Amino acid sequence: MDNSALTGVPDAQLEWPSWPTPAQLSLIAPPTVRQMMMNAGLCLQYGEYFRSMEFCCSAIEGLLALRVESVTRSVRQQLPALDPGVRIVHTELGFRVELVRTEYGEQECASVLRYGLLLHNALTGTFSTDSKESHLIRCTITERFLLALQSFSRKNLVSCYPLSTRKAVLRAFLRLRIALERRLPSMQAVEVLQTRFLALLLHEPEQVARAILREFRFHSEYNFAKRHLHLHGLPGSQQYLESFVWPEKEDYIAYIAAQPGSRVLVTIHMGDFLGAFRCIAALANPRRGAISLRREQETDREKDYRVGERLDHKVLRHGQYNPISIVGALRKGDHTLAILFDLRDEFGETVAARFFGHQARFVKGPAQLAIMGKAPILPFVTFERNGCNHIELETVIDTRLLSAESLMDATSRITQQLVTLAEKWICRTPEQWKYLNSLPGYFERSADSPQRDDLSLQGRFE
Repeated sequence: MDNSALTGVPDAQLEWPSWPTPAQLSLIAPPTVRQMMMNAGLCLQYGEYFRSMEFCCSAIEGLLALRVESVTRSVRQQLPALDPGVRIVHTELGFRVELVRTEYGEQECASVLRYGLLLHNALTGTFSTDSKESHLIRCTITERFLLALQSFSRKNLVSCYPLSTRKAVLRAFLRLRIALERRLPSMQAVEVLQTRFLALLLHEPEQVARAILREFRFHSEYNFAKRHLHLHGLPGSQQYLESFVWPEKEDYIAYIAAQPGSRVLVTIHMGDFLGAFRCIAALANPRRGAISLRREQETDREKDYRVGERLDHKVLRHGQYNPISIVGALRKGDHTLAILFDLRDEFGETVAARFFGHQARFVKGPAQLAIMGKAPILPFVTFERNGCNHIELETVIDTRLLSAESLMDATSRITQQLVTLAEKWICRTPEQWKYLNSLPGYFERSADSPQRDDLSLQGRFE
């Protein structure tokens, strides 16, 4: 592609400043990644900073897909820190690179562009460093076969096949992937670290912790397939939702009939949480206002987060919503806020809480919004048992301030109540919690933290 088609100016007339030049970017091996990096540089040249950042994010995603995750994480630890305006999120479909702001400057764009070039060089063996510890892990035939298998497995997750078919294929692919991973030293090292940490935290033998982690990998991807079923309205979605086992359903119907004011529904990323939210929301009055907070980037399928024909349903993103508008809606009454509270500081300000006997950090938004919105919190959890999805409601949490209690103290108190519930749920079915492999990232770095030395390697767990 002629770059002048993007800018309207011949390449010969462009003057490239201190950021990577076209000559450097032209050495990038994957053609699609190379073109995105070139486009990012051209947009940067002409002051289209946000567009430049979008191209950079797409290019970095493409680079991270070149190697298995244990290798890319190891490489990233050798590179300078990525600009804080960009976030790398681990999803069931691989790494996703997100922009966390709506405005960027020249230096930020240049920094991310340089990072992309360094990442490419490090992954392809042209990375030069004075560190004696830095070395390139060569891509073997085993790793290439594993990458191909991962690609097939991810395509299966988002296919249109019945959920039962995708489940069977996922199980088969996962067994093959685990067999291949045993032949890759970098993958084995990650498994050892994860197993030891989880065994320590759950007070289980390492053999049990290893089995939990492998079952976790299945549930993580299988639950993603379930969410895909709901979001894309695939055949069988409604029938699947009707199969949820919900013992307290009649009690909940009676509660919302007696308490028509605003309320905050909260849970953690466990089981088919999206399906459970939909089951609960379906019982509310269609004219009732609803607000959902999600962590994903904006997509053209945002409407699919809505339930039924509910028109007054706002879907907002963690860390980028206006709390005043949410509080105002809750105080008006007849509104429901649906939110997940098991998130770390990448998704908002946090407060300290005891978690598995150690000091950890959790987002304070769910508790604070409920307190300021003067709405009670209804915690629930969903999980799979014997092939059936279950919903369990917990006791309603009163969010009114205690005598002489400040907003911050109340936020900490209620967040601790929620975290205590999360710990109970995770202990019961740890393999069904989406962030089980990210546990080290929750804990504060102190003498109180479990295996403090291992926390410095927390990136390898995610």
